Parts: sequence; C-alpha cells; structure tokens
Amino acid sequence: MKFAVAIAFTLLVCVFAQEEEEPVTCGGKQCKPNSCCVQNSHGKGKDSPRCHPLGKLNNPCEVEPNENGIYSQHCPCGEGLSCTKVGEPNKLRCQEESGKSDKSKESQGSDESEESEGSKESSG
Repeated sequence: MKFAVAIAFTLLVCVFAQEEEEPVTCGGKQCKPNSCCVQNSHGKGKDSPRCHPLGKLNNPCEVEPNENGIYSQHCPCGEGLSCTKVGEPNKLRCQEESGKSDKSKESQGSDESEESEGSKESSG
C-alpha cells in the first residue's frame, strides 16, 4: 500500500513539473522563457494578446492573470523581484525581494571588515 502511494505521489509530481516547463501560449504563439502573455483591455477595443518579458526592477507589474492565464497590462516580476505597492497612488512595481538586498549588503560589509583587518595585520 505504501509503495502504491509513493508511486502515485511521484507521478503527480512529474505531471506538475511538466506543466510548469511548458511555454506560455499567447495569441496562437508560444512565448519565450521569462515572458508572459499580456492583452491590453483598456481603450478602444481590445488588443490581441502579445508576449512580453517579465518585469525588471522598478517596472510596473501585475500579480494575477485572468482565468485564461493572460495579464491585463503588465507581466509579473522576474526572478529575485516581487510585485510591491510603491509610492502614491500605490502602484505595483517590481522591487528586490525583502531580505535579498539586506543579505548582500551584510556580506559586502563583512568582506570589507575582513579586508581591513587583514591590512592591519600586514601593516603591523
């Protein structure tokens, strides 16, 4: 029984892994990796869906697509960034994920202190 459950779980994981790797289909075309499908629904008439790159630092962004997997104006953020409310009137923008920038600053600070200690030892 445990063996059957383990096999079923493994198959389920494989199915989900395959779904994530499939490229996004947008307006009859497949989008490249690190892109999403956007269809501007504002203004006169609807634009046809188009592939857009994922958001970069400070780019406008969206968090959730519609029921068809299409975003209304902007892609979500790329890797290492999160879609965060910024400024007035709380527009969503891609920002560094919290903790990442702090960690990099901390590691830079520790490197600098090690270097300065090393230079003191060599001069003394």
